[in-house]
Amino acid sequence: MISWVMSLYIFSGLLMLLGVYFTIRYRPYCTLKSPERELAMELHRKQLLDEPMSDDAKLQLDSYLSQTKKYSFGDFVMFLGVLIHIFIFVGNEWFHLTPLYFLSMFCLLPILIATSNFTPYCFIPFLGLLWKIDKEHSLSHICIEQKKANGEQLNKDELHLYKSNQSQQKMFEYYRYSLNGGVVLHLSLDVFFALNGSLNH
Repeated sequence: MISWVMSLYIFSGLLMLLGVYFTIRYRPYCTLKSPERELAMELHRKQLLDEPMSDDAKLQLDSYLSQTKKYSFGDFVMFLGVLIHIFIFVGNEWFHLTPLYFLSMFCLLPILIATSNFTPYCFIPFLGLLWKIDKEHSLSHICIEQKKANGEQLNKDELHLYKSNQSQQKMFEYYRYSLNGGVVLHLSLDVFFALNGSLNH
């Protein structure tokens, strides 16, 4: 293999690892576990409605929103790494080395098809550096979540959106675990076959 292609392959693998680090280390605030999730939503609601907040509350909210941006950045970096890595992998026809590569590819597939219907409202795929808050969109989701948590009755449209949110939460967990597992498996196989010389042919 041409040396610069292998260097690019290694670099894309490092990008994938960096993405895994960010997506394990950070979480979009609306996917955190209770009661932290409820606290983050309440603080964000206050900010969106320009309600008074203490300095500590503002710092806490900034931390939650920063985590969301960092996760989104990690997802973007992983997307670039996967795209380059798989392109080179397929071009060199390394599938024959082991069927486990097919499993890793299947696990990486969600990052190539992720849409707003696949991910929760507070996370925008691939836009870690450009992430902006849609005020009305965020407020509608937060208010419905809070009404449900308080035992209030939801109308038909609100109930539909609430169920959609719940489905997105479950899909997002699959998205995270599938991607991170796929990257770890794929790169582990790369290291193994690189050491025995199979990737140099």
